[in-house]
Amino acid sequence: MQKRLGWLIFSLLLVVVGSVMVFFYFTGHMQTRVNTITEEKFTKQFKSPTGDDDSMSGAGNQPTATDQASSNFVGTAQLTEVGQYRLTADGIEQKLVKMKTLNKYMTDGDFTYHITGVALVRERARDNHALQIARRLYNDHGLSSEYYTLTLSYTVANDSANTVVTRGVTAATYKNKVAMSMLTGLVNSGLATTSGVISGGSSTAMMTALVPKEYGKKVNRVDLQFSALFDSNGLQVTKPTRAMTVTF
Repeated sequence: MQKRLGWLIFSLLLVVVGSVMVFFYFTGHMQTRVNTITEEKFTKQFKSPTGDDDSMSGAGNQPTATDQASSNFVGTAQLTEVGQYRLTADGIEQKLVKMKTLNKYMTDGDFTYHITGVALVRERARDNHALQIARRLYNDHGLSSEYYTLTLSYTVANDSANTVVTRGVTAATYKNKVAMSMLTGLVNSGLATTSGVISGGSSTAMMTALVPKEYGKKVNRVDLQFSALFDSNGLQVTKPTRAMTVTF
């Protein structure tokens, strides 16, 4: 039992690291650079915050004969077209429902936030192991085996005199006022949240949030609030931003 628990914890750690190293598509590795969402639009690649690292998994990570026969199944490769689906190492089936390049700006003092792209993915945990991984990732113990996630990629431009770090999106609110936060339902990753944004420069990041069941694949709007910014000493230098409405 202790050994199995250890493997589950190890798998969870891999997922969290994967969420930083990966994009739904479009952000950066902590160590190896990955394209931003705009760059990924040119290469038409989608990555997921659950990642593809090797990990302990149940039988759900094995493709079926139906998968192998489907022209939309791409194995563990990146999704390149709407309608394609893949299977992660943890047994989560991911189908790309929508992918769109965006060009939405918001300026907050010396900092500019640029939303560059969005993707909507239907995710389905094929076994209990996969479901537990997803529940831990989003800190949602009631998450069903099939759910939708929304990923937005963005850049933060810094016109201040100091390097800053963002904690990412603190809240993603849908029209029914249901909000996902860093406490539950929302995952942040990317260079802006790890390495920061140097003075005069810009850096990429992304957030992935669960979509309320009543919206599912019909979701077309989300309101984002970005965190306060912090200097290299960890001191807060700005307040959280006002809400930014993104439609797609």
